[in-house]
Amino acid sequence: MFKCNNVPLIENPTGIDRVVQDLQESVANISWIEYSFGKSFTRKKMLEDGRVSRLPYVYDEKREYLKVTPDDTVTAFSFVEVDTQETYTNYSTFNPSWNIEQDMSLVVFANLQKIDDEDYIFTERLKEEVLDVVRRLGWVLNINSTTKGLEDTWTNYTYTEFKEKYFNENFSTFKVNLTAKFSRDCFTGNNFSKTTC
Repeated sequence: MFKCNNVPLIENPTGIDRVVQDLQESVANISWIEYSFGKSFTRKKMLEDGRVSRLPYVYDEKREYLKVTPDDTVTAFSFVEVDTQETYTNYSTFNPSWNIEQDMSLVVFANLQKIDDEDYIFTERLKEEVLDVVRRLGWVLNINSTTKGLEDTWTNYTYTEFKEKYFNENFSTFKVNLTAKFSRDCFTGNNFSKTTC
């Protein structure tokens, strides 16, 4: 179980952090998302048996990080994974406004019983709501794919450490894989501008 009193935002974010925060704030408007976190970081820990555990953490506040893993006390949460490689296009020493393309993913975990009392697994409905939000973001170059299920969505982490109950149909998780395209001129204040991008 994780406890989060407040999901902090970065003051005056730049680069990919600005894009991540735009996604974070947009997803936060979905009614069933309880926590919309920003960029995640993978923490590695050596286990007693010699294996390495990898779990996602997000910035909480005051230089503290919060582990975000499946949790049945939460209605739904999301966080953003950012690929470590940035690709620069239209780059030249005389052009300070080159474009950056970067792959990223939005991971969503939902407790279906807390969202609705439907008697079927309605992951597709939730996924469509998220995709509708992502499609409207001006910096999204491509929505590349989606994946569902713990084994396919949490491949970057040691999901075998999660409790067995999170593998059943009462819980749903999916990932939206996308490519962002932006430049430092894309945002005017807090708004994305297609005319300057």
